[in-house]
Amino acid sequence: MNMNADRAFSIVGDWGTSHLRLFLVHDNRIIDQCDGPGLAAAIADPGDAFMRATAGWRADHGALPVLLAGTVGSNIGWREVPYRPCPIACDKLVDGAVHFRHEGHDLAIIPGLSCINPLGYADYMRGEETQILGALMSDPALKSGRQIICLPGTHSKWVILQDGVVERFFSSLTGEFYGIIKDHSVLLLGSAPDDGFHETAFIEGVKRICANKGAMLLNRLFEVRARQISKELTVGEAASFLSGLLIGADVDAALRILDWRHAGYDRVSIIATRHLSDLYALALDRYGVASQSLDGKQQSGTGLMAMAARLRDLERSVDVP
Repeated sequence: MNMNADRAFSIVGDWGTSHLRLFLVHDNRIIDQCDGPGLAAAIADPGDAFMRATAGWRADHGALPVLLAGTVGSNIGWREVPYRPCPIACDKLVDGAVHFRHEGHDLAIIPGLSCINPLGYADYMRGEETQILGALMSDPALKSGRQIICLPGTHSKWVILQDGVVERFFSSLTGEFYGIIKDHSVLLLGSAPDDGFHETAFIEGVKRICANKGAMLLNRLFEVRARQISKELTVGEAASFLSGLLIGADVDAALRILDWRHAGYDRVSIIATRHLSDLYALALDRYGVASQSLDGKQQSGTGLMAMAARLRDLERSVDVP
């Protein structure tokens, strides 16, 4: 991949299972962005999906160098890229990128991360590493000492950093489990109407977990249905209550795994959309844990540009006689 081409334009992006997010970069500055289908929808022909998503940029600038992260490098992606084991600094992941060409584009896909998590089994991430790197650049304080980053989502990640290096992490199926229950169970009586977020119901759900320390989640889940039957909750309120139960259980388990009370951590840095960050901040506050929120899209773009810059440096070092 020639990131040192005369053209100062390039494309960086995070291509996950459900979403494609691309950024057009000029002179180390994001000047445009676009979205496209996730790998689940584009699995038959990722190359075609990429070309369609970037058609406008290609019309203006021709074939550009491209750096991608995320599920695009998995065994269901465009090119499989082996995971790199922790501990590792996220910017070093570029060293293991897989390079190839497609329709005149020079492409590079970076690896994801693997570790043996605190529960003792193998764990993996792809895509979140770019957000972690972006956060380290946005908040240099995260590069010092022992820090915790939470990345909520379909498969939420809790990451342990030591002096800016990803030491290890663990995952939870919070978002996916919510979707499964919401769409494929009887807990919500019919499809939940889009009547907004109900903070009171959400906090009630978190309180249920906090009071019982997560040990009764399976029993508490039936309360989502029972309180609709008793007319205590509308369907919309029940959906927020369910969210509170699941996010509360995620937070409760994470703080136990991290041994928060004795480990001396200062706060949790949450990287996500504003809505998800607010939900996790509410749950953490219920446990007396301070947090800060960082925008997921912004950290992704910042991290990807940093990785592209490292790739250029690596290419320059190879070009030097």
